[in-house]
Amino acid sequence: MNDQQNQDQIEYEQQMKAQYINYIKNKNIFINRNQLLQSLKFLNDFDVVKLKIQQCLNIQTDLHNNTVKQLILNECNLQNVVGFKLDNLEIIDLSKNQLSSIESLLQIPLLTTVNISWNQIADISRLRHLNHLKQLNISGNRAFNMIQLKEIRQITTLILNDADIQDVSTLSSQTNLRELDLSLNDNLDYKSIENLKFLTKLILQYNNIENLLFMKHLTCLQELDISYNKNNNVSSSFLDPLKNNDVLCSLYVNNSQIFDIQVLPTLPNLKYIDISQNENLDVTPLKSMTKLNKIKIQWLKLTNISMLRSLIDLEEVHISGLAEPDLEPLFNMNQLKYFFFPYNKRINTTQLMNFKALLRLDLSSCDLRDISVLRYFSFLEELNLAFNRIIYINPLKSLKQLHYLNLKFNCISDFSAICDHLNVQMYSISQQQKPIFQEIIYSNQLKLIDTALILIMETNQKRKQIISLSANIRIQIAGLLQLNFDNYEQLTTTVAKLFQRQDFPDQ
Repeated sequence: MNDQQNQDQIEYEQQMKAQYINYIKNKNIFINRNQLLQSLKFLNDFDVVKLKIQQCLNIQTDLHNNTVKQLILNECNLQNVVGFKLDNLEIIDLSKNQLSSIESLLQIPLLTTVNISWNQIADISRLRHLNHLKQLNISGNRAFNMIQLKEIRQITTLILNDADIQDVSTLSSQTNLRELDLSLNDNLDYKSIENLKFLTKLILQYNNIENLLFMKHLTCLQELDISYNKNNNVSSSFLDPLKNNDVLCSLYVNNSQIFDIQVLPTLPNLKYIDISQNENLDVTPLKSMTKLNKIKIQWLKLTNISMLRSLIDLEEVHISGLAEPDLEPLFNMNQLKYFFFPYNKRINTTQLMNFKALLRLDLSSCDLRDISVLRYFSFLEELNLAFNRIIYINPLKSLKQLHYLNLKFNCISDFSAICDHLNVQMYSISQQQKPIFQEIIYSNQLKLIDTALILIMETNQKRKQIISLSANIRIQIAGLLQLNFDNYEQLTTTVAKLFQRQDFPDQ
């Protein structure tokens, strides 16, 4: 490399460092396909814990960093990852690349989670040398042989989606394996699952399941997911093998063609069920399932939810698609903290007053205009009001605990009511609303900076010095500090530290 190339490389690294320095406050960096990326060297000196890079092609994997613990490199057309020196890396996601070998991963000894799905890997046997490996995702790699997994005995979670798996008998020797995902394997022989008696979680989404006889042998299984079953000839006795199962805690049968759940009340420890999108389902047996904590009953063509009246221990409820939504059967659910009620028109908002203790609420696509009742929901942490007809959001001003707010696709022109919400970590608004919202946030950010600076200054002279700074300079000061705080205390503390430094901008 000549002197000019050296200088170009140095300038590139300096430019990249300057671009991403403001991300380091949270020790996370996300680089997407819209950003030019040649080399990762500029990150070598960064104190970053999580690094996520998506759809950036022709990357040089020349990263040497001892602080990175999680690395995500999706869809980057990588053929190898030679050049990494990441001694403390624990989690790596290399999905959707062009990898054909896992040899370079063996140089990262502390790996606990490896995702090499959707590559071209034929031999995974040497992963047995990663002594700390617990979770492995090799979905979409159809060339490898299942026999190779016999030697990787340390894993507890295995994901084998869309891998053309027919027989999993070889996994019977994996006594540490607890969670197995075999979704999207149409030709799977379910009898081969019977010997996996140590499993506690089994996912079989988008498969062609004729019966659940294998369940009689899985005596440790606590969670079963058979959602989106492709078999259209499910009988009324489909769930019968689950009868009196005293271990199963969670059952997902979303969109699985079932129409009879009479056996479910016989499961004494069942706490969570998802029976959504089974259009011909008789939900009457739900009445006696009083031990349930969580339930999803979305898009079932229900006329009412009276069958839930006796389920007073419910903590989380998902309901969608009610013709005439009457919430009265839920009024006695004192434990209810998470209520997801999207796609329900003609809601009587006064009924919502019975749920003021909620932590999460989803009322998206409910044709709402008036949200005045929400001013009383002082405990709310997450609120989704997307796809409504809301104009005025003043009631949200009192929701001081919010850290997530979705207002996409409404008719809002004034966002000032929510701009004092320092705790909100994520706003979600429509593209056409962004200019209005950003102008208010910009103005509000200046007020916060000014207030914090004034509060911490000991003398009037220093206060005057701060107020004399232009708006642009104040924003630059915020940039130096990576100003993106979760609370007011962090804001004032960090701005105070600024004035122990000598490198803030001059006028």
